[in-house]
Amino acid sequence: SQICDSGEVSGTLAATEAGLYRSTDTGQTWEAMGLPESDVRSVFVASDGQIYAGTDPARLFRSSDGGDTWTELDTLRQQTTTDIWRSAFTDTAHVKTLIGSPETPDRLFAGIEVGGLYRTEDGGDHWSKCEIRDEAGVVQDDIHEIRCLTPEEYVVACGRLSLHDQNHAAAEGGLYHTTDAGTTWQRLDRDIAPSYYRSLFVHENDLLACGSTTVPPE
Repeated sequence: SQICDSGEVSGTLAATEAGLYRSTDTGQTWEAMGLPESDVRSVFVASDGQIYAGTDPARLFRSSDGGDTWTELDTLRQQTTTDIWRSAFTDTAHVKTLIGSPETPDRLFAGIEVGGLYRTEDGGDHWSKCEIRDEAGVVQDDIHEIRCLTPEEYVVACGRLSLHDQNHAAAEGGLYHTTDAGTTWQRLDRDIAPSYYRSLFVHENDLLACGSTTVPPE
């Protein structure tokens, strides 16, 4: 689940496995927002007021009217690896994380668990994959969270699953940093023990990362 507060739309939005909900009274009551998929994993409000919501199975929806109506951005699913997107425990993947910068509202990143990181420059109408690779050249497909630092600078937390390995576990995970909006990436975490990362948080000038030396369910 995920909570999103934004000055661009009224209330607080909550992405849950039972749907997307909005509260306008600081959480006392909640109203369902009528998303076509019930299992909502991520929500993001861009600075132009567009609301984006990602689901399981991996679909992405956009609302231009404050959540009254929704349109699927189905070009996200028109990728060459879509048929092998899947999580560790089910045959479906989900849109785990969504983010953008207030300065570039048409640029959005969507992270698929497990399917890779994708970028749009036109508000979700077209998508391209960001090739995040570790030192061995393995593409990181297990995307858990992405955080925006500046319009060009982002950090991604990755798990260890890989789409192209028969055991579905070839990647090392790690924390990856880009200063050119996802074109090139540098790994950050070689000097610390964890390589399986679940979440990121930015507070003032500090980047906090939650990780583990092993993987679920441990």
